[in-house]
Amino acid sequence: MTKELQITVENRTYSVMVSDQVEALLAAKAAGRAVLGLWDSRHPERAPFGVPYLIDCQEEITEEYLERIVRRQLGMPWKITETKRLILREFAPEDWGELQEMVGENQTEDRNGLQEAMKKAEEEAERGREGIKMNHWDTCPEAFSNYPSFLAYLEHQYPFYEYGIWAVIQQGSGRLIGAAGIWDMEIPAAAEIGYWIRPSFQRRGYGQEAVQAILQYVEEALADSIHSIYAKIRKGNLPSRKLVQRLGFRQLTEEKASDGACGVTDCSEGTGSTLLQYRFDWSSLPHPDNRE
Repeated sequence: MTKELQITVENRTYSVMVSDQVEALLAAKAAGRAVLGLWDSRHPERAPFGVPYLIDCQEEITEEYLERIVRRQLGMPWKITETKRLILREFAPEDWGELQEMVGENQTEDRNGLQEAMKKAEEEAERGREGIKMNHWDTCPEAFSNYPSFLAYLEHQYPFYEYGIWAVIQQGSGRLIGAAGIWDMEIPAAAEIGYWIRPSFQRRGYGQEAVQAILQYVEEALADSIHSIYAKIRKGNLPSRKLVQRLGFRQLTEEKASDGACGVTDCSEGTGSTLLQYRFDWSSLPHPDNRE
């Protein structure tokens, strides 16, 4: 069975091929079209593998789902959420130039020190899934300092996890003023949160606004898989400690920080070699750790 469904995205109408025929789906995909595979869960061996999205119940095909498919497959960023002053959306290839401007604003004059920090960040990324953990804009990871890695991040991170580091856009001006998001932890059903605001836009409450919006989004869209949000903040970073406390985070532990380590905020605000760990919960579900 093959059919075409229409969806309007940003005032343009797109066609999505929905089919259980793998040859038709792959041909449409190769032609640059958005596709959705149908499969029968009772016969997984017949699933049209090789296409980005599969679904086993046509009744679950909503307009929002079709829009997500179109955006994912045609390279248009998905809007995560918005507030009165901000839009949080996925990064897109066209953000690269402005992203590098933002990185440059926090770069130190000591280029040798910067290169050494970047080397450490890349080594940490190779040892595990730390490549997306943006600690500090002058020690940002490979994915946000190398264009091919950036494109690979956009292609694989968002579609697979449905979350990651997102662009923080100022309403009205459309400017990229920061980055914020969540990433995986070793703790089950938990994620770590972080935000970074460009120096010229700091001290206006944008960080708190972004974090609050992310917490609400996770509660509404990711509650089945994420039950707790953690934040790591330098002990000397009083503004960010107060921020997370206002939003309901509870302090758990202290730990020694490695060079450049920082969680929820812009590291230039903080001093000291001790990290404080905080946790935010929406429910009374049992927690996988007992470190209070």
